[in-house]
Amino acid sequence: MLLNSFCNRYVGLNKNITQPWPYLPESFEPPEWKTTSPNWMQTYMLFITLMSNFVPLSLYFSIEMVVLAMRFFINHDLKMYDSYSNTRAAARSSTVTDLGQVEYVFSDKTGTLTQNVMRFKRCSVDGSVFGAPVFKSSKGVAKCSITNFHHISQLLSRQMPVIVEQERNSDQTEENSAFKQTREHLTFNREMFLRVMSLCHTVVVEKDFDVKDGEITSPRKGTESKSEFSSDISNSSKDGHSDDIETQIGKELHNDKAVGGAPRGFAYQAESPDEGALVEAASAEFDFQLLSRDSSGIRLCVGSSSIFSDEVVVERLKNGSLTEERLAADTASSEGKLGFGATPSMGVHEELWEVLAVNKFDSTRKRMSVLVRSPPELGSIPMLLCKGADSAMLDPSVVKDPSHIIIGGDADGQNIGNGGNIGADIAEDEFDKDSNLSLQSHLGEFAREGLRTLVLGVRILSESECADWLEEYQEAATSIKNRDELLSKAAISIETKLHIVGATAIEDKLQVGVPNTIDLLGKAGIKLWVLTGDKRETAKEIGYATKVLTEKMRNGLIEVAQASTDEVRTIMALAFLKLVKHAKLPDYQSAAISSETAKPMETFFFKFGKFRRRMKRAGRRFWHRYIKVLIWYCMCKSDLPDPDPVLMSIDEEERKEESILQVTERRRNVRNRAEKIVRDYLNTTEGMARCKSRLYFSSDDKIEVEDVELPSNGPDVFDKAQSARSLLKKRHPEEKKASREIEGLTKEQLEASCGSARDADDELV
Repeated sequence: MLLNSFCNRYVGLNKNITQPWPYLPESFEPPEWKTTSPNWMQTYMLFITLMSNFVPLSLYFSIEMVVLAMRFFINHDLKMYDSYSNTRAAARSSTVTDLGQVEYVFSDKTGTLTQNVMRFKRCSVDGSVFGAPVFKSSKGVAKCSITNFHHISQLLSRQMPVIVEQERNSDQTEENSAFKQTREHLTFNREMFLRVMSLCHTVVVEKDFDVKDGEITSPRKGTESKSEFSSDISNSSKDGHSDDIETQIGKELHNDKAVGGAPRGFAYQAESPDEGALVEAASAEFDFQLLSRDSSGIRLCVGSSSIFSDEVVVERLKNGSLTEERLAADTASSEGKLGFGATPSMGVHEELWEVLAVNKFDSTRKRMSVLVRSPPELGSIPMLLCKGADSAMLDPSVVKDPSHIIIGGDADGQNIGNGGNIGADIAEDEFDKDSNLSLQSHLGEFAREGLRTLVLGVRILSESECADWLEEYQEAATSIKNRDELLSKAAISIETKLHIVGATAIEDKLQVGVPNTIDLLGKAGIKLWVLTGDKRETAKEIGYATKVLTEKMRNGLIEVAQASTDEVRTIMALAFLKLVKHAKLPDYQSAAISSETAKPMETFFFKFGKFRRRMKRAGRRFWHRYIKVLIWYCMCKSDLPDPDPVLMSIDEEERKEESILQVTERRRNVRNRAEKIVRDYLNTTEGMARCKSRLYFSSDDKIEVEDVELPSNGPDVFDKAQSARSLLKKRHPEEKKASREIEGLTKEQLEASCGSARDADDELV
């Protein structure tokens, strides 16, 4: 660039305009010589502008050589060699120059740290836990005792008591006149739990083009081939059992499932993996198979009988004489006081449920619901099926009986909701309360295992309630302005008086090697931030399992939920002051940073020592720079030593002292800022209402104690679970359910509880 600028400035410059061409014959006319040179700065900037986008080829070559040398050093660095696995570092990319600059890593949890493969693991229905616990091997995860659990398949093994014919009194009602022997069927809570799983979703059934025609991919064992099945049918016909042929065909088609429980040749497509996991579990594990979804409704293939096939139950639900709580309590009881009519065994059958409306999930409600109508053979009952987060479902304004919901986290478990189901039977109320308290205690257990939980609920509607709400829903759906707000308002208006039927727990397994990788990143000085949509309790346990959180962080972990900016800043300042008070940060204590609290003599000696060190350094500089050199010349010595190393050491001492004083000043400013944040917040109206105790100020307006604590925004799942367990123990002191440590379970005990080791959790085995 300089050469071009020089040539542009001086080539063709000549003050003698008559001089001919050099090295050419004189016959040529002289050129038009330039008598003045252009501005050199202007020329230089012109070439910078024109050639700034050009990079010389040698620069690329030089950079690649430097990167190659750095990769060589990385590959042969002994400090980056792992002797345990006999593995050395391998730089496979040319971005090695950026490795030393990485300080923070921001990551998502689902699909990044986890496999994004949701598995239905456990559930809580009728006060019992179904499914083996998920064992966490991380040291940071708190070990907890677990309640007794049943195998997941036992959710379908509910058998109603066999009641024989008996003489009836003359004053029996018409409803009790059909009091006959009942057949095996699910309890109300279990049936509705499975129906919410199989109906309350937006999953669609699509053709699976990856599966070859005629290929059966059912994971079930013992599925017979078509030829074997045909021979069975022919044998049944010969034996005179032709009436059971249709039932056998239905069972065979029901067992013919693809991977995930979808019909053969089809696959489930879900908006979220959680929905897909619930639908797949309902189909593969519990025989509530989703067949299709279209404008006519949702078609299911069900392998269990339904309570709604009883005309007496349907009639009483429609006229309001039978509630969900009463039905749940009686079907779960061993007495069966309601006196149902005969419930015929329906076998494997198809059902078409009409979908009247869908209230989609949003971040405000934290739940979704569908308004459906049961098939004609099940009474054509309008009902609302709802699922959502436990904080949104177990809300006093959502559940039917708030008195069974814990809203506080006191140890005695006395802080529960007000109200109650007026006119409810004592046995009905007791069962509903025990079921809800058990569910809340199980939610804490699921969260401690790092499982994603959802609470399921139902509401039986009358025809008038259904028609009125559908009118409100249609008006909101056709609105042009504020349609989303109106739809959310309509959803909130119907998502009330819910009867809670159970809770689900879904596992999202970690990727292989995630904890060790995160641990190595931490050792390299890289900070990892993980974003997750799980609730706080589940997020904490996953954090300990992945080693994003360590055991040392457990006591100092700060939780902030739904707080203002000033409150969050105050909470952080209080956490800092608490660490200072407990000598976790001794460098920030008043004795180490405050100069005002020092005694006059201490201040005098400190300043005198600082002045003495400064004068001593000045004298040493003068000696080595002037006096020593003069003496050396007077002694006529030629080998004068270089004074620069000594002078540099003196300068280094001065810089160290100044840095120490600057660090002290910075720590003093940090401490003063934290105290100011707390003081300013306590002087606001919000601070006066939120704080538990006032700070004590000295005469000079300095904080003397740092024991201010802001109340939390509500108890967490663990506190509610502990309160629920305390209440259950008080209500049933004679029925203390034994708890067992996971590590104490033997293989025989596990097989006895789970049916077989194969059915238990893989990590637990």
